[in-house]
Amino acid sequence: LCRDPAWDADLVVVGRGAEVPAWQARARSAGLTDRIEFLGFVRDLPDLYRACDAHCLPSRYEGYSLVTQEALACGLPAFVTRTAGIAGRYPDSLADFLIPDPDDAADLADRLRRWRSQMDTYRALASPFGQALRDHTWDHMAEQIAALIDAPA
Repeated sequence: LCRDPAWDADLVVVGRGAEVPAWQARARSAGLTDRIEFLGFVRDLPDLYRACDAHCLPSRYEGYSLVTQEALACGLPAFVTRTAGIAGRYPDSLADFLIPDPDDAADLADRLRRWRSQMDTYRALASPFGQALRDHTWDHMAEQIAALIDAPA
């Protein structure tokens, strides 16, 4: 998408890992360093989320993806692989946010193009889920755990 002159969004990559140098080299060799920014480790993610339009995590394996939950709680539409742990919490209305195959770049690009052409609609779809995640507090979690412990075997 960043090669497409009509695509008006830039990619910001957050985090560290063994693959980052290879991704940076690929971005350089493709001439995309002005469209893809690698931030590395970021301490204040809520500020970053507020500066973004969407979150995308097309990982091959993701246990739960707390960063996705944080992005949703900050009001961002969040695209995540269907097999990620958090995907099980997504309501049916967010099916287009669930990436079936993290290796299918064409499908992901199509999803992002749909999102970009209907940003307000996608944000409105994600908003109730983000609110539900924000409303589920540590106290609620503690009550659920206590109920499970106290439940008859």
